[in-house]
Amino acid sequence: MDIKETGMRMSGDNVMLQNSEYYKYIFKKTEKIVCAVFFILREDGNLTHEDSVLSDLESVAQTLLETALLSLNTSETELDAAARQLRFDLVSLESKLRIAHAARLLTTQFLEVFLREITSLQRALRSYTERRSENPLGEAVPEPMRVRKSMRSPSLSMPQATPTPLGQTSRRDRILQVVKDRGAATIKDITDVVTDCSEKTVQRELMALIKDNIVHREGERRWSRYSLV
Repeated sequence: MDIKETGMRMSGDNVMLQNSEYYKYIFKKTEKIVCAVFFILREDGNLTHEDSVLSDLESVAQTLLETALLSLNTSETELDAAARQLRFDLVSLESKLRIAHAARLLTTQFLEVFLREITSLQRALRSYTERRSENPLGEAVPEPMRVRKSMRSPSLSMPQATPTPLGQTSRRDRILQVVKDRGAATIKDITDVVTDCSEKTVQRELMALIKDNIVHREGERRWSRYSLV
């Protein structure tokens, strides 16, 4: 059923279901993540769903989708409370995914994809609730890279606590912001956002940040992840 048609049948309250941007970029993205969790877990016939780790993961995923559904029936004036609960449920899902990975029930590749999608959704949700009066998602498109770039603008102007060398301020600050937002970022994560330089340049910046004791590296080569000290 068309979203606008559904909205006309409702009581007339200005609920988030009537907001096509919120529906597409918040609710549908949440639904996509939850569907992926169940698809991956159910596809592997060797996994037993009596395992408490898997049952907990599925339970948290279901709760996340229910929260997203409830948020569609929330008015714009009450969205902040619904958004806080949605962010909390996303953090819960991320935690359960990490546990499943530690228990060798989820591959590293799948974990990284989930973490990337959850981080993107968290950023979109935060930016939407903080700046919804300006319709920050108005220029977004379905491709993840374009969505992430549109969500970057609010945070680039934030002052950095750590001074940086002259001539590298803009690039270093953007790299640090990506690392801060993700908690632990790969070089590819950074170059998806910082698009005006090569991976080699980003790697040199990261090495300088490690030397300055600002960033810490875990893992080797392509598995390296960078986080703030």
